[in-house]
Amino acid sequence: MKDSAHIMKIIIIPLTVILIAAGCNRESALAPLSLEKQDEGIILVWQPQPGSIVRIGAPALRLEEAAPNARPVEMRLTSQKCVNGQAECEYLITIEDDGITHTGRYRITWSVVEEDRREILSQTTDMNFKNPLPLDLAVTDGIVIPGRQAIQCTFPQRNGMVKCFDIGATKDTTAFFLLGRGTTSREGTELAMPLIGLGDNNCPG
Repeated sequence: MKDSAHIMKIIIIPLTVILIAAGCNRESALAPLSLEKQDEGIILVWQPQPGSIVRIGAPALRLEEAAPNARPVEMRLTSQKCVNGQAECEYLITIEDDGITHTGRYRITWSVVEEDRREILSQTTDMNFKNPLPLDLAVTDGIVIPGRQAIQCTFPQRNGMVKCFDIGATKDTTAFFLLGRGTTSREGTELAMPLIGLGDNNCPG
């Protein structure tokens, strides 16, 4: 990511994303979180209500418009914990670019809170490099909700409008959020914030 604050010695990038709002009224404690090993990574598992489960995979990092001989971004899990309704994973990032090694850390924190009688899962991320990163770095998090088919999504657009899109097996749509001065052209809707709404037959987006 090309951050506009290049005069800083350290770049700290905080993002907060509300991922899921489960419209269920529970009489018991909030649904717990757990971290599970899958393939070569760690995934977050949350069950907001019986018969409903949410899985969030390990993040994937890549350089936008990297040179043909560029090495892939290396990411190594350095710590993980899950206690008292909060989970956290921290990764060490290594990027080789034109003979220069850039190192940083990427931390993801998940927590469940209750708001208006709904359980809300939020994800907060921090990316911290020792020096300004003169590259566009893309971060992707995959969310899987087995047995649920999204039919609509809502985007808060950069132009101030909020727009709904129909999606499905034969329809898809793309959106992106730029932090700092990204230089890579992208297709899709530019978001005003890293937030989208997803809906199915039971809960419109």
